[in-house]
Amino acid sequence: MAGIQSKKAKRILRILVESIVCLAIGALIVISFAMPDVGHQWDLLKQGECDSIPFAISTLILFRFLLYFSPAFLVWILLMLFFKKCTRGKRIALLIDCYNVQFFAFSIIAALYNLFGFDYLFNLDILSKMDAFVFILGLLVTLFIKKEIPIKEINKIDSIETSDE
Repeated sequence: MAGIQSKKAKRILRILVESIVCLAIGALIVISFAMPDVGHQWDLLKQGECDSIPFAISTLILFRFLLYFSPAFLVWILLMLFFKKCTRGKRIALLIDCYNVQFFAFSIIAALYNLFGFDYLFNLDILSKMDAFVFILGLLVTLFIKKEIPIKEINKIDSIETSDE
């Protein structure tokens, strides 16, 4: 019984540490793009008043790519340094787990950000497009690993949706 609690404690600790590292990396990415005020170019692009459209679009793509992909990937690389004897399948599963933890941490931050009204207070919209990205990435990962969703799970989702209406 102590081994099970120890495994759960280690798992919770690892999720907490991964979340903190992902958030720290994400914060560094946001700060590095905020320092030269690249967000102002994105606002001008949204309003149709941007002078350097290719620069604004390329920095926006780079920002989102770095924010969505690099934190979990860097955590995965750090974990690979500690778990050198992982098989290929376990490495992929660990990478997927790192992305799960990253998007979990980002979702918590986005929920708190919206709950406390910081989106209106600071007029910043950093993580708003993440939900669609996570959905599409989850679909692609499911297709690549070819893991089928059991019919029972689909029926549960259907019953929840019909009870809401």
